[in-house]
Amino acid sequence: MSLKRTQETYKDFRKNNYSNLENRTKKRQITEKPVSGGFQKPLSYLFYGYITKKNSKNDLRQHNNKAFIEILSNGIYKVTNKNKFLEIGVGSGRTAKTILSINDKAKYVIADLPPAINVSLRNLKVSFPDKKIAKAFEINDQQDLNSAFEKNDVLFVFPHQIKLFQKKTFDLSIAINCLHEMDKKTIKNYMLNFEKISKSIYIKVWETAGLPYSFFQYYSVHKKEDYFINDHWKEHFKERCTYPSKFFELGYEF
Repeated sequence: MSLKRTQETYKDFRKNNYSNLENRTKKRQITEKPVSGGFQKPLSYLFYGYITKKNSKNDLRQHNNKAFIEILSNGIYKVTNKNKFLEIGVGSGRTAKTILSINDKAKYVIADLPPAINVSLRNLKVSFPDKKIAKAFEINDQQDLNSAFEKNDVLFVFPHQIKLFQKKTFDLSIAINCLHEMDKKTIKNYMLNFEKISKSIYIKVWETAGLPYSFFQYYSVHKKEDYFINDHWKEHFKERCTYPSKFFELGYEF
């Protein structure tokens, strides 16, 4: 999908047309459906009208990286010591599912684009039938949005809404395999918001990446300015992933 078409799609659903999108998405055939307690293998999910195959073995190996294991088990990023999480570009929701499974007290905000956000919403509802999971797509008031977050375990929002959360609301913000797909203006906006509303961040990006259809923008994980990483942020790790090896994972404290 072109950048222009993506922007038009997002603007369309910001005009209170989300319900129309949701109905159209439900009409599409998805060959593998979530089952109680998890996902069938391999998992298929819908992204901008395309059925994309995700190999379940690769999904698990994505989380078999040193820094992410640290996030799950020990160190400053230990999720059992944290209660509030924000994740953007969640895909099928496997990271959210992992953290919510480990930490019963976790409260989670998911920000993603339509129609992909329908997939993680559907999967998490199946995996956690007893949790309070809500959509807040039409809320544009800071007080109302923060109130909705406090009343629910998992809250789904659109990306433009994260700026409405109060200062340092989240213990950890997560961006896995998504920042390198954005133009620089969008990355900068996310980073500014992360620093404002979060205490720390975990990101996972390609070592080098490019957007040939967006004025040939290119990114390198070794150039802080490419991802608007400030020198005053405290770096906890910057490591090459075990799998895929062309990815790096980084952790910063604000």
